Amino acid sequence: MLFSNMICSVMSHIKRELYAKTQYTIKRSNLRKGETICFTENDLTEAEWREEKEFTLSGLSY
Repeated sequence: MLFSNMICSVMSHIKRELYAKTQYTIKRSNLRKGETICFTENDLTEAEWREEKEFTLSGLSY
């Protein structure tokens, strides 16, 4: 039980740090609010899909 709680705590910390790093990278990338980003078919096949309309590509979430 203690080991399970420790694993959950570590995973939560890793997720939080990864999210913060991703958000920092997005802010630093100088994308304007209404800017359109185009992806190739190859980009979309290499992306890591989280949900139907949300994916990660090269460390950035879209």
